[in-house]
Amino acid sequence: MSESNHIQINIGNESYSVEVGDISMSPVEVVINGNNYSVDISKYLKNSKPSKRKITKKFPIKTKEDTKEKSKNNVNNSVNSPMPGTILALKVSVGDTVKIGDELLILESMKMENIINSPKDGTISRILVSEGDSVQHGQELIIF
Repeated sequence: MSESNHIQINIGNESYSVEVGDISMSPVEVVINGNNYSVDISKYLKNSKPSKRKITKKFPIKTKEDTKEKSKNNVNNSVNSPMPGTILALKVSVGDTVKIGDELLILESMKMENIINSPKDGTISRILVSEGDSVQHGQELIIF
């Protein structure tokens, strides 16, 4: 983020580290506890037209250490849907080799495009969904 403001918010017993990008444009980039969000604020800006950019949510990229620990616990080595939605685009095919953080697919949920990144290095062994499929929270999408 180029121009940003960093604040610490406490709600109850929870503490949130929040970084807010340039609020003169919409959508504004916001980082909350390391999670990136694009927030449409066009209706709050004077004399502005809504942006043509789509609002997206990027899931945080885990470190290799986090991934190694998780993959030890994940017998199936699968990527599951973080929420219900519709598969907009598959970015990989069976047999593709991916690195941690590579884009695997785009999941639309509540009119937001969510980029699902690879949680680990590996080879795609199975893809259990197709573009246009509706998926449920926790549903297996891709197996390494």
